[in-house]
Amino acid sequence: MTAEAPRLAPAVMVVGPANSGKTTFLHHLDELLQHHPGRPLVYVLKGSPDGTGRYLLHAPALREGLKPLVKGRWTETTVATIAAWIDECRRHLDLVLVDCGGKRTPSNEQLFRHGTHSIVVARRFDDPSEEGAEGLAAWRGDCARAGLELVAELVATGKAWALGPSAPPLRPADSSRPRPSPPQSPSPGRLEWVGRKSVVSEAEEWGIEGVRGLECADREPVVSEAEGRGTEGVRGPTVVETVAQRLLALLPARRRPEYLDLRRARDWGPADLAGLRRHIARQADALRREGRVTLGGRAPVWAYAAALHAVLRRAPDVQVVVFDPKAPGGLVEIPPAGLEGWMHLPEASLLTWSGLLQARWQLPASGAGATLVLTLTGPDRLLPPEASRWLADLALPAPLDAPGPWVVSGAVPIWLHLTVSRRLAQLAGPRPLAVWDARSQCAVRVAGRARWTSLPWPADGVGPAPDPQQARKRGEVGRNQKNPGSAVS
Repeated sequence: MTAEAPRLAPAVMVVGPANSGKTTFLHHLDELLQHHPGRPLVYVLKGSPDGTGRYLLHAPALREGLKPLVKGRWTETTVATIAAWIDECRRHLDLVLVDCGGKRTPSNEQLFRHGTHSIVVARRFDDPSEEGAEGLAAWRGDCARAGLELVAELVATGKAWALGPSAPPLRPADSSRPRPSPPQSPSPGRLEWVGRKSVVSEAEEWGIEGVRGLECADREPVVSEAEGRGTEGVRGPTVVETVAQRLLALLPARRRPEYLDLRRARDWGPADLAGLRRHIARQADALRREGRVTLGGRAPVWAYAAALHAVLRRAPDVQVVVFDPKAPGGLVEIPPAGLEGWMHLPEASLLTWSGLLQARWQLPASGAGATLVLTLTGPDRLLPPEASRWLADLALPAPLDAPGPWVVSGAVPIWLHLTVSRRLAQLAGPRPLAVWDARSQCAVRVAGRARWTSLPWPADGVGPAPDPQQARKRGEVGRNQKNPGSAVS
């Protein structure tokens, strides 16, 4: 008897012309689905080399400085890279949302072949020829020719969206579709894994008052994008909620991957790291007994890094793995630290991985410490799927001999951040290690000893790097007015 093939998650291609609000709509939709009581595993995948777009929502003031660092261009391998990501995500998740580029191009048509459904987010054009070329009907036709089943059509109307007329219910009886199984309580004596952890126990563990999901009665009276722009709307389900309900009806019944879930029912803040460390400390015996821990769930890079160091502090020999649905097999091991990967270069900069990654140390204009800036340098600013297997061969420039914290910054995969952080910890001793956070523009401490949890930190990597020798001559290195690197017992 042959084993039944695992059901793949739906891949919903979110399409439409530029400036129609696709990315903002996806942000609101993702937030709603992430906080749903059923805790579906949802991932928003960028379907173009335009950069993630998250920083535009969290740190709009940095748009001009950060965009050149993350925005790439299409190459002959870009479509294959993104298509491989889509296919891999469908194997490991409940739902994949693909934020497609805003032009009707052959590249989009090729990616559509890897999708199953579509959401069209359009806007109206005054010019009839533009409407015919880039309007709702044109995108609808592209999706239909690719065989994508329509979930919804949205038309931007001022500062909100309206559901289009051609968005039928997906099925007459949505309740017959499989829905995500409610989470179960964790097994005694084991780490708490996604798929086993109840929403109530999570609220107690993290000090959360409650979890707001689609079923809450106190919904904000908004229509759609009004949530983010302050536009008043009508009461009842919002456009975003309506689309979310349609998507939840698509979720396959499947066995979820097991990992220590870092997802919260509200946004992370640096003050939450103390609770995370206490939680991991209580699980120390289980960590040592199992010899392996997998980290997963949507959380800031600095939360992942803090979890990594908290685990290694309690169980130094444990195998640490990161769940990344885009990586082959969905799991990436963070290799043990080793000095053989460090390169001692006087310019403190290094191109590695066939020129796809640059790592360079940079000194802040004032104060103490140094930042290791990680930048993807390929033409499309993407790493191929197999890059997650190269971590053991990663070469990095030797740290600068400057007092104060070492801060890691860069729009790179979480597993790359953790590999770098683990190596730095080997040399740092009690020196604070931190990750730069674009939303707060602070360095968030993830390891080491200091009196601060987060520290205002310049947006290193935006603009040209200062020359370290010139900075020393100006006396800017070692200036420590706020004593950011002081250690406490």
